[in-house]
Amino acid sequence: MRFMKVLLLGTLIITTGTVLAEEPVSYGTTPFDLDPAALPQFPEITTLKVSPMYLEIRMVLEQSARLEKHLLEELAAATDELRCQFIISSIEQLDLERDLDILKIQAKYAHKAGRWELETRIRSRILDLEGQQQVAAR
Repeated sequence: MRFMKVLLLGTLIITTGTVLAEEPVSYGTTPFDLDPAALPQFPEITTLKVSPMYLEIRMVLEQSARLEKHLLEELAAATDELRCQFIISSIEQLDLERDLDILKIQAKYAHKAGRWELETRIRSRILDLEGQQQVAAR
């Protein structure tokens, strides 16, 4: 049995080595010499479009991430205890503001789509979070 495994492995190594050592096949001067009309067409495949709501949310997330990174760098460099506490509270506030911004975007698009119940639930959540924001500010 061991002999068979060694024989099989040896054959595989030799075969693979000879295939890898062969000259590469050239299909044209560059790999981009294909005529687009000659390519197969797939009419059942559709292109996905990114929604404007997604793009707005993504901008909020990217901006929040940049600001958080900046605040963390400031925190690492801070030497004063009061400054550290201020930066930490700013980071906590940033999370809440990001969530509020995203909910406001979602409410706007729910309103545009005529989804009144969804908009009402989102706006209710916004009011809850704004209440938390006011309590945290005290």
